[in-house]
Amino acid sequence: MLKKIGLLFRDASLQPDRSRALGLVLDWVVDEFQVDVCALYEKSGQSDDLHLLTFAGSPPQEPSPSLANQVAAGFAPVRLELPWHHSSCGPEPKDGQRVFHAYLGVPIIRLRRVLGVLEAQRKDDRPFTEEDASLLLTLSLQLAGMVGTEEPQSALEPYRQKVHTGAPAAPGVAVGRLYSLASHVALDSVPDSTVTDVDAEIGDFHNALEAVQGELGGSGIRVRAPQDLTALFQAHEMILSDPHLVDEVIARIRRGQCAPAALRDTTRELIARFEAMDDAYLQARAEDIRAIGRRILFHLHGHTDALGAVPEQAILLGQSMGLTCITGVPAERLAGLVCTGGSPLSHGVIVARALGIPAIVGVAGLIPDRCDGREVILDGYRGRVILDPAPEVRAEFLRLQQEESDFLGELSAQRDLPSQTPDGRRVSLEANISLFNEIPLAKERGAAGVGLYRSEFPFLLRDTLLGEDAQCEIYSELLGAFHPLPVTIRALDAGGDKVLPYLRLSENNPALGQRGIRLCLEHPDIFLIQLRALLRANARYGNLRLLLPMVTLVSELRETQRLIEQVYVDLQEEGRRVARPPLGIMVEVPAAVFRIDELAVEVDFISIGTNDLTQYVLAADRTSSQVGEMCDPLTPAVLAAIGFAAEGARRRGVAVSVCGELAGDPLGALLMLGLGVDALSMAPGSILRVKQVIRGFSARLARELWERSLQEDSARGVRSILIQALENEGIGGLLRPGK
Repeated sequence: MLKKIGLLFRDASLQPDRSRALGLVLDWVVDEFQVDVCALYEKSGQSDDLHLLTFAGSPPQEPSPSLANQVAAGFAPVRLELPWHHSSCGPEPKDGQRVFHAYLGVPIIRLRRVLGVLEAQRKDDRPFTEEDASLLLTLSLQLAGMVGTEEPQSALEPYRQKVHTGAPAAPGVAVGRLYSLASHVALDSVPDSTVTDVDAEIGDFHNALEAVQGELGGSGIRVRAPQDLTALFQAHEMILSDPHLVDEVIARIRRGQCAPAALRDTTRELIARFEAMDDAYLQARAEDIRAIGRRILFHLHGHTDALGAVPEQAILLGQSMGLTCITGVPAERLAGLVCTGGSPLSHGVIVARALGIPAIVGVAGLIPDRCDGREVILDGYRGRVILDPAPEVRAEFLRLQQEESDFLGELSAQRDLPSQTPDGRRVSLEANISLFNEIPLAKERGAAGVGLYRSEFPFLLRDTLLGEDAQCEIYSELLGAFHPLPVTIRALDAGGDKVLPYLRLSENNPALGQRGIRLCLEHPDIFLIQLRALLRANARYGNLRLLLPMVTLVSELRETQRLIEQVYVDLQEEGRRVARPPLGIMVEVPAAVFRIDELAVEVDFISIGTNDLTQYVLAADRTSSQVGEMCDPLTPAVLAAIGFAAEGARRRGVAVSVCGELAGDPLGALLMLGLGVDALSMAPGSILRVKQVIRGFSARLARELWERSLQEDSARGVRSILIQALENEGIGGLLRPGK
């Protein structure tokens, strides 16, 4: 039976729209269960009201709606014989009306929320069995991906917008129209055909290659991209000239295939080869090959005219976003990226982030081919995609955007004012930096230094290991840009979802595997080169602070201290200038929280990484569409862990900073002020908002809010307290969209 269900939903996925897909499923239920009616009820928006979405067989009759509501309220299947005798069903029908003698209803649930109810009814006296209920419930699990993905098309109620959620990948807000390159070209749909003029076909292929190479080399996107992303473009240019791709396509053409089919088969073979590799980085490169193949096909099919159809405010939509996806769109028209899958570390998303283009990944329920051209609002701060917004919603969002701009203008007047509470408590507000193009904004917003430089990014953007001199140049440029302000550089934080191409890591659970300081110590050859580069750069400017990621054990810290001493001595013996930096650790795993007293005596400062700490405390992957909503740093258990670590470090006289999303959230910053941390590190765009919070609250009031928050039993309760506090102080505007 499971095989039948699998085939059913495969066929449903091929239907042109949701209505036909659902009709196919309900018709199958009528035949397979031998019932007289199968009906699907769906909830309206965020309310608890059920409405009849569609049905197969005879029209459903009372008491069906009331029973469906009972199913939804109980979160469990309901089986009844003679449902008219059930107390909640109202009066029995009059003579002559059709009577259903057996009823079965099951809830459709996703993310702990009932989206609808699937029900079946019979007129004869055959009851539904427990096996029937289990089978219908199995169907409902599959339907959860189809119900709630678009608003009802029923003529009985008006069309309303639909909000889809995903993981924020690049901050910002955009209003525009979806543009799916996948709807214009699809490698898998290329038909087989033979050619009579082989030379002409090879010529067409070379022309298409040159066109894509021209897009990469002369794209407005590349011109605007910062210098530290050059290696990304060069890597794609190498793929375009790789003989494994070029020569194989030409060989297939010479064997009689047309160029599109030869390209299709060659890219399929290369993709399969990369996806079969154990190395996660190389597996990910399969997506680059797929994107390049699509782009070549785009030009082979002569779709260059389609570029004229790109909307003025184009929001690209696709399963993932390769670099060639965005370089093929005029830079002046690209407003945002939406990926139904993908990763915040995909090459296209990295470039978008560098250019200030908002992006969201992992958005469920959007089918590119069916969304092309539809208007959308993209909220890259909260990971929301509002499809077909109502006119009043669109107008309101544009109004809020303008207010946001005006509000930031007002905040800019505070740029040079101290980050100090009315009762004299100072908190250093520093910037998180990944790419060098973020430096000007950090300085413009008055950052008091860099609280976190993610040193893994230059490594991730190259296919070969960075040498000592190259690293030293990068670190020196960063230290010099902020001198004499402190710059905290995090040691190489690779592993997990940040896999280096030259390290072969194959793990079942990368998030709990070789990452952070574990990986550094596992590969001292790589780590020692970085330490040498860091100490050399610090000798010139003296404002470096070295931060160690994912420290779990005191032994890891002591082994790192030994390596730093070794590097210091070696550099001195070589006659080089060298300076030891202050040493700190990231507190982002529960083990470090519980052993904070032992760890703190070994370091000069700690930085609490709230992103990873939150997901490890709650055992919830923050990038998961299933449990990501649980990953809220305002959850009292997470706050308790943060407080435990901060107070332990303070007992040892060690400075405490906080980085992660919590530090840049006005609500989180207010709590951290109450906790008494010394510094907050955040995205440059958040600095002025957080400064307004620091200047608007006394340390005493913030402490009271911290203590009250710890007594709450949910993040919602904490958030309510803090929002009310901001509104009471007249700075509720800090919570507008785009915070």
